[in-house]
Amino acid sequence: MTPNDEPWYTARCIFHHPALRGEDGAAVYEERFVLFRAESGEEAVRMAEEEARAYGIHTAGIEYVKLIDVFHLFDDQVGAGSEVYSQMRTSHLDACEYIDRYFDTGEERSCYGSPAP
Repeated sequence: MTPNDEPWYTARCIFHHPALRGEDGAAVYEERFVLFRAESGEEAVRMAEEEARAYGIHTAGIEYVKLIDVFHLFDDQVGAGSEVYSQMRTSHLDACEYIDRYFDTGEERSCYGSPAP
């Protein structure tokens, strides 16, 4: 299998930014998603770990907290509309409570919409 024939994987890695603090002094964490072509999920994890360590080294003051979640992309070609990550969980929360608990806590920082402080 040549590198161009290998399947795509998305790796979600978690980083801690010790130099940044929330308004209340809380720690700031980053979820970073990176694409890889790999022969297997295990190889994608190894590649993601290597890339995460490099990102931490080359981005001053960021600590890789050693959490990687790999998702196998099912499309042969990646482009507009490709699913690049999916995670499912069970919950007894209704939809609004679920969003408030996991995604819209008020503590998010995003480059989309408004600049990060």
